[in-house]
Amino acid sequence: MANVTIVLSEAELERLERTIEQGEACFVEARNIISANTVSSLDTGKGGSKGEGPDVSGIRWKVKGGGLAQPSDVFAFEFTQNRDGSTPSERASLVKYLKAHGALSVDEFEITMSKDDKFLQRKRM
Repeated sequence: MANVTIVLSEAELERLERTIEQGEACFVEARNIISANTVSSLDTGKGGSKGEGPDVSGIRWKVKGGGLAQPSDVFAFEFTQNRDGSTPSERASLVKYLKAHGALSVDEFEITMSKDDKFLQRKRM
């Protein structure tokens, strides 16, 4: 492997840094758009029929006290947004779906959003 040295002026270096930052911002925006519009086929829990809804497998459900929920838990929750107010990509499509449809059935659970839109709620049916 050969070593290469590139000499840039201060202005060229700043231009290169801006280009990289813009590329990173575009990548993040594209990833969020794709995630928010991704719909996968899920088991609705109604006699084995398939329904359309967002993928909820990436959500880290919590129980009261903040511990991680288990599949056997009757109730679990997750915040719709991070502390900084941003909606993580793994939750964005679910939040959008619930605002439009009200509820989602996945396996033996019903997933809803709280009235104040701050929490996702997973309840065993």
